[in-house]
Amino acid sequence: MNNNIAPQILFEPHHDPSAAKVLAVDDQPQNLMALEVMLQSMPVDLVKANSGEEALKKLLHDDFALILMDIQMPRLDGFETAALIRQRERTRHIPIVFLTAAYESDRHMKGYSLGAVDYLLKPLVPEILRAKITVFVELFKRAEKIHLQERMLRERAEEALIASNANYKLLFENNPRPMWVYDTETLAFLAVNDAAIEKYGYSREEFLTMTIKDVRPPEDLPNLFDSLSKVHQTGEYAGCWRHQKRDGSIIDVEIASHQLPFAGRPARLVLANDVTEKKMIEAQLLRTQRMESIGTLAGGIAHDLNNVLAPILMAVQLLRERFKDDPTQRILETMETSARRGASIVRQVLTFARGVKGEQTAIQPKHLLANMERMLQQTFPKSIDVRVDVFKQLWLVIGDPTQLDQVLLNLSVNARDAMPNGGKLTIHAENIILDEHYARLNLQATAGPYVLIEVADTGYGMPPEVVDKIFEPFFTTKEVGHGTGLGLSTVQAIVKSHRGFVNVYSEVGKGTSFKVFFPAKESDETREAAVQLTELPLGHGELILIVDDEAAVREIAQVTLESYNYGVVTAKDGTEALALYAQHKDEIKAVLLDMMMPVMDGPTTIRVLESMNPNIKIIAASGLLDNTKSLNLPGAPNGSVRAVLAKPYTAEKLLKTLSAVIAEQM
Repeated sequence: MNNNIAPQILFEPHHDPSAAKVLAVDDQPQNLMALEVMLQSMPVDLVKANSGEEALKKLLHDDFALILMDIQMPRLDGFETAALIRQRERTRHIPIVFLTAAYESDRHMKGYSLGAVDYLLKPLVPEILRAKITVFVELFKRAEKIHLQERMLRERAEEALIASNANYKLLFENNPRPMWVYDTETLAFLAVNDAAIEKYGYSREEFLTMTIKDVRPPEDLPNLFDSLSKVHQTGEYAGCWRHQKRDGSIIDVEIASHQLPFAGRPARLVLANDVTEKKMIEAQLLRTQRMESIGTLAGGIAHDLNNVLAPILMAVQLLRERFKDDPTQRILETMETSARRGASIVRQVLTFARGVKGEQTAIQPKHLLANMERMLQQTFPKSIDVRVDVFKQLWLVIGDPTQLDQVLLNLSVNARDAMPNGGKLTIHAENIILDEHYARLNLQATAGPYVLIEVADTGYGMPPEVVDKIFEPFFTTKEVGHGTGLGLSTVQAIVKSHRGFVNVYSEVGKGTSFKVFFPAKESDETREAAVQLTELPLGHGELILIVDDEAAVREIAQVTLESYNYGVVTAKDGTEALALYAQHKDEIKAVLLDMMMPVMDGPTTIRVLESMNPNIKIIAASGLLDNTKSLNLPGAPNGSVRAVLAKPYTAEKLLKTLSAVIAEQM
């Protein structure tokens, strides 16, 4: 922008460490220098940023009384920068004054919606500028004074606890489980131990400026207030709550607390125990037990139905011989068709209930997939594009070929039905080694070699509440008369009998992917692959940014990369990723980015990251690879997305992909 505030004047700025900080953002150096001249007589510390990206970086380190923001800037303009500032908890309350050469009411109403408190027209009038800054600095100092007083009170309370209890360090600070003391009137944290700091991610100073409301998800606050009104009237309390860590991830905790006086204040001492993984395993066990109970019930009913249908089928044959007239024959044919259909349903129920037994031999899956491809292309509508992608040297699996055919056929038919107007059906098969980190995320999985067969469609997709029920017998999303609800329960029974497991990933409007894992037959090839897993490429200390809204995925990926000599920073969504990238832009060598996230999704985050660094290297992760087809994939001019990982991914896939991307030359 060419609307300079004042001519260049060279002087040595004075920095008062106790002065309130004011952030000035303008892409023109002469404008920033002019602001220094106007404010040199004021007791403020002017911090300059020549772009929106640099402003975001400086906001990570310092607290500011005011932001003076130019609107017209390259890459991130003033409005876009203000929007990102307002999305972060720490910076959303900082007042913003926009600097502009011409005020346009319709256009600049957008600035007020982004949190602007005022506009100043260029060229600036020094007296007006200094008067406005004086007001905001005074408000900031008053707020700081209040915060300082609160902090001093908490520090005195903590000192009183240490002085009054000789066993404080043993019982509180050195306890391996998170503990804290909070004021029962203000709900403010008065003291926290090291285990709480490590578990929740806040520093001690941050904890002591918070209340217990700040570690609860917003939707749980009504229940919290209701519970507190009862708890504070009693002595002891124990229960289970959801807590929110600093990175936004949710954990389940068992809480035990009791009343105690703390520095003359009514307070409660709390002991927290993280039971997130325990509850996840319990949920999987309960789901398995529920399926077994349903299977037992369904098996009993199916057995009785068999006894009902058998005499009907035999009687129909006898009646056909006795009554030869056409009307009677048609009625008997209808009866026989219905009875046989019922018998077929009963067989499927028994398959689900009792498991499947068959002669299991060594099978080469690629032969089954080749036959399935021919059949699907001949029988499915031409509007459905059937594509089969099979690894050339698939390992053998031990199983019944007829039953494996049934698995593939059931999944393919479901995919066809999800695409009534056409679409793409993809069947992919590859060898895969599951590691211990991967197995921790799935109760049915064990570490070792598998053959992975994926059946994916581009159809309707399903919401999470439907995905959770699809393997239950008789549950179906199809219209009455168009499905029995037994196809997927049969698939699961067959896969389970082959010691395998199924993962499902679906998004409404974007399709569904079923990933079926069959244990591979142990051989020299699988043993060699397992040995090679320990020889994966090591990093050289490169810093990697992991962005995913699933806490478990972030943690497993971080542990994996740090084990192989990478540095890691993590973000739970796009806005946090942008702030971290601005802070570590020169250090981050690659970004591992989930495509489906709240607040700011993957594609939007990619576009902003590209504006910050056109040469950035991004690895996109998605459960549906079709989600990435609109991106600049490898080979595209200036494509920032250098590779795509299908979720869930193994340590081997992650490390090999990351090594290749980092080594790749732009």
